[in-house]
Amino acid sequence: MVKTQDVRNQMPGGNSKRNVSQIKNIARHHSATTAGTAQSFADYHVNHHGWGTSGYHEVILRDGTVQIAYDDNVVTNGVGGHNTPTYHICVVGSGSFTDKQEEAFEERARDAMSRFGLSASDVLGHNEFSNTGGYSHSSNACPGINMNTVRGWLGDPSPKQKVKSSTTTWYLSSGDRGSEVKDMQQDLINLGYDLGSYGADGVYGNDTKKAVTQYQRDNNLQVDGIYGVESRGAMSSARSVGSSSNLPNETYWVKSPIFNGSGVRAVQEALASIYFYPEKGAKNNGVDGWYGNKTADAVRRYQSTKSNLVTDGDYGPKTKAELEKDI
Repeated sequence: MVKTQDVRNQMPGGNSKRNVSQIKNIARHHSATTAGTAQSFADYHVNHHGWGTSGYHEVILRDGTVQIAYDDNVVTNGVGGHNTPTYHICVVGSGSFTDKQEEAFEERARDAMSRFGLSASDVLGHNEFSNTGGYSHSSNACPGINMNTVRGWLGDPSPKQKVKSSTTTWYLSSGDRGSEVKDMQQDLINLGYDLGSYGADGVYGNDTKKAVTQYQRDNNLQVDGIYGVESRGAMSSARSVGSSSNLPNETYWVKSPIFNGSGVRAVQEALASIYFYPEKGAKNNGVDGWYGNKTADAVRRYQSTKSNLVTDGDYGPKTKAELEKDI
């Protein structure tokens, strides 16, 4: 069960009433802000728009807390021309939402569906209503998520929903959420890409799309911000490279003179497999078979994490022994 706050006694208006049997839709909104509460939105709606009642029956905060703002039988002002038959839920954010918010929305939407006798197909995004008016951010951006995906979570998949069981059609893109997104986000973070303040939250928002786009540019992939088969293959190689490598038995290598060959590549691949890249973002992340300054720096960074190793950038028997434990 999600955490709820009853703030109904703090909300303005609420005088326009309906019979709950009139409710035919549940509308999902986003606030187009990075923060806010039911109270602050109500203040904006009343003082800026001059409405007597705020736009939302429920507001889901960034931590997943649900604020109950109005009774079911109150007509709020979420979508102009559609308010009498609609129950409005707002998720705080602008195209990027936390896992806890999505869990809360799913629970609250299912609860509302049960109360009003609705199905997932009756859950619409703000921009899916005809002639959308109401709140000033009513545009193609609201609710900031693919509603076909949302309806899929709620148990009524659209024919347009992505098929992820096939390696030829699998992809992740804006609006997706879940463990696959979170794993991909963590890989990007480990590679040094910035995912903003929410990090690996399991939600494919704007920051994730930017990071994927940059990753694609850095690795000479198709640049579209969609994490598809090609991008996943490149990421999988970067993640797993070296995991089965046999490390060389040389007593030690130093950066001068520069060593090269399959043994060096095996060390580089082993380091890369645990995210100590010779040159992250470069072609193959610097795995080139040459034990130069950048490889020595990767070894040095790895050694600095081990209290029993000297941080000198040299690959020796002690470094090899520790590395074998970690890959």
